[in-house]
Formats: sequence, C-alpha cells, structure tokens
Amino acid sequence: GIDPDNIMRQLASEGLQPEDWGGETIFCKVSALKGTGVDQLLDMVLLQSEMLELRSFPLKRASGVVVEALLDRGRGAVARVLIKDGTLQRGDILLAGHAYGKIRAMVDEKGRKLKEAGPSTPVEVLGLNEVPEAGDTVHAVKSIKQAETLADERRKRLSKGPAQQGGFSLKDLAERLAEAEQLELKVILKADVQGSVEALSQALTKLSTKKVKLGVVHTGVGGITETDVNLALASKAIIIGFNVRPAGKARKLAEGE
Repeated sequence: GIDPDNIMRQLASEGLQPEDWGGETIFCKVSALKGTGVDQLLDMVLLQSEMLELRSFPLKRASGVVVEALLDRGRGAVARVLIKDGTLQRGDILLAGHAYGKIRAMVDEKGRKLKEAGPSTPVEVLGLNEVPEAGDTVHAVKSIKQAETLADERRKRLSKGPAQQGGFSLKDLAERLAEAEQLELKVILKADVQGSVEALSQALTKLSTKKVKLGVVHTGVGGITETDVNLALASKAIIIGFNVRPAGKARKLAEGE
C-alpha cells in the first residue's frame, strides 16, 4: 500500500530531487518484505563510493559513529558502532560522546566475537562506562585518563543544573492548566534503547498544542534512577519510562515526592 512516487515528491520538496526527474539524488525502491531492489541498492552504494573516491586508512586509530546504544542487564552498556576509518581492536580505549571505557569484547551482526574491526565494519562494543547517544562520534584514544578528561569536558558542556524547587504532580498540572493561557509540560524520558528515546522524544514534542507546550528536558537509556526523580523534582517534570522500570529506591522516592 506504499506509494513510492508520493515519498519522492515529499523528498523533492526538501531539495532531494530524484535522478528520474532530472535531479542528482539516487533513489532505490526496496522491499524488505519481498527482498526486491536490494541488489540495485548495493550497486548504487558501490557506484557512489567510487564516484566520490571514498578512502579509508586501516593502519591508524579507529574512528566511527554510534548507530544505536542500549543498556543490557547482563552485559552493561552496549554500543553498536560503525567504523569509518582505522582499525578498532579489543583492548583499545574508546571514547564515544561522553562515554568511555576499555573494550572488553566486540561482536559482529551474527554474534561472533571479533579481535579487530576495520573500516566500514559494524560491531557491538562492550566495556563503556555508560550508554552513549546515537550519532555520537567514536575515537580510539591513547589512555583511559585522556578518555576520562575529554568525556568530563563534554559532559560539562551538556549539563544544565536546574535550581531545586518544590514538588509537582499531575493534579498541579490540571490546576495550572485551568489558570494559564499556555502551560509547558516538562517531561523526562527514559527508554530501553537510544533509537526509541529519539523517536519518542520527537513524537511527544509534536503533541504540543496552543494551550499546552510539551518540552523534553532530559532523555536517557536504562532504568529510572533516583537522579531522574530528583531532576524531575527540580524541574517540575513528569517521568515517562518506555520498556524500563524504576531502579533501586527510585520508586519510593517518586511516590514520596
């Protein structure tokens, strides 16, 4: 029931003009359900890489990008990384956004353990101290001390500490809604994987109306912690958990506040 031409028209309005319509953007009609168009897609990717003269240098420290990240109960922070340049090896010190750590294991898309991963290789990396965000750049660095310093600098730039205020409930929201012309509902969003966090954040933001503006003040991957509850208390926000539960004393703290 999908209309590819309609999608092409929408993308064309954003400046992505298809080659068939005289533009420069390559379009490949692919069906994951039927498996059609995949060969053409791969051919076009290879053709583009040749036309753009894309090159990589495997004999250097690895760099890449986080495609997805999650918090696994048994394995801890897991980052799915695409290596763009250099070679990543097990035991390397990895910096991914504000997360860092020594790689204790790498696995490929079939769950096989790897000792190293070269350019254009997707891998799951274990050993980071926390969950990075999708889109974060990844770099292998010299030492754990260097990684920690860089991560702290990035965290300081991102951190915004709101001043401590009184508690807030949904009843308060209803009362303030009746009084104000427009009210902002602040939300803290936690989910099981980074991709869900991004999708939900965008979907929630679109729910804003003339009377109520919805703002996402903080997002994260993993269970709802006491820190999340304290942040909600300080910023007068509501916590939404998607496929996650409160961890430790977070539920008691939330009920008490």
